[in-house]
Amino acid sequence: MTVHARLTPGEVSCEADRWLPAMCRLSDAARRAGTTLALEIVDGFDLVASWQLSHVGVNLYVGHMYMGANRRVPDAFGGIGALIRHLGDSLVHLHLHDVVGETDHCEIGTGMVDYSEIVRALRSIGYDRGMTLELNPDRVSPAGIRRSLAYVSERLREADPS
Repeated sequence: MTVHARLTPGEVSCEADRWLPAMCRLSDAARRAGTTLALEIVDGFDLVASWQLSHVGVNLYVGHMYMGANRRVPDAFGGIGALIRHLGDSLVHLHLHDVVGETDHCEIGTGMVDYSEIVRALRSIGYDRGMTLELNPDRVSPAGIRRSLAYVSERLREADPS
């Protein structure tokens, strides 16, 4: 289950102690329901990782890491692959789309998102959880959705160590 959350640097430093009890309760509820809660955030990754909760983690909104002020976040880690490696086990889901200029939710493989780097990083952390193609139907045709799936599948095959 994905939840849009906003963990701004100010909240992270001022309110960290207030987040943990609520997240522990949510993790327990998610465990009982047989699911995992994925927080869709663009910052505050270390706070989520520090909780070390088995049923609460990060949903990496891949395309948004390439837009506007969010670009500073993966850059601070040394790129999107380094960010994924840093997240490690706290990464529980990904939303995949591409970005063309400042337009998001575009056909994968047509923009600036480096899916080869992403897949290599996912392989390096042994990622075996879910991913969602999150494409805008006003920008991506049904054929474009199929091409996006094929593009991601091809990157996964290229990175397969076997």
